[in-house]
Amino acid sequence: MLLVNIEAAVKVETRPGFFFWVQGVFQGMIPHEGLICGIPDPAATRLRFEWIGSYPIGEDRLAELSCLDGGALHVLAEAWRMGGGNALVLRTAAASDKALWAVQEDLRQMGLGDVVAHGLRGPGCTPAAFFAFLKPTPASPRDVRMLVLLLPYLYAAWWRSTCDEAAQVKPVFAAFPEVLTVREIEVLNWVEKGKSNNEIAQILAISHLTVKNHVQKIFRKLNVQNRAQAVAKGMSLQLTSRWRAANFGSRATGHH
Repeated sequence: MLLVNIEAAVKVETRPGFFFWVQGVFQGMIPHEGLICGIPDPAATRLRFEWIGSYPIGEDRLAELSCLDGGALHVLAEAWRMGGGNALVLRTAAASDKALWAVQEDLRQMGLGDVVAHGLRGPGCTPAAFFAFLKPTPASPRDVRMLVLLLPYLYAAWWRSTCDEAAQVKPVFAAFPEVLTVREIEVLNWVEKGKSNNEIAQILAISHLTVKNHVQKIFRKLNVQNRAQAVAKGMSLQLTSRWRAANFGSRATGHH
């Protein structure tokens, strides 16, 4: 499994490729609900965090967690630095440290469990990168061992996926021109908005069974198990955002 993940990591070149890796075979190494990736922001003396997970937490929530003044993610990164740069495990049991206790409260409110985090040390003991895995199960010594082994590959894959991201958009999406039909993307858009099958059926004026069939086809085509994973993969491929842009454009020109 370690070799499979190393081979997968060295092939990652794009953001969707990184998502598919960490939400795919990487789950066999460190099962997790979400991954927070932090790299230095060249415009500021701080880390810039991004969320990679099976469900979106929202930009506002991520901004709150990333707040430089007491944000949970900066608290975790500082705890890692103060711990000598060793892998950090944060369990949902109450912590003696007040700042870490606040982090745990944030995680409880999000329905998440333990955290396993690690980073790469840069100049002056500042983190050159920081990764935090949010787990649905208790953290184990194996999680720490696997993270230590895979950290260089995780960092390299993430860095490649973030470099010249804008230039990567067209070739990545060109490789998936017909992932879903127009109707399936429309259904996925409403799933992304949190609508139930019954609600989607009413909005689109189709039967509940037809919506259910569309959702099952979406799962199969995107190779996911549930609605949250379908939304996350659809967002990573920008399927729904492209549909909204096309739909808005057709309405603006009077075509339906």
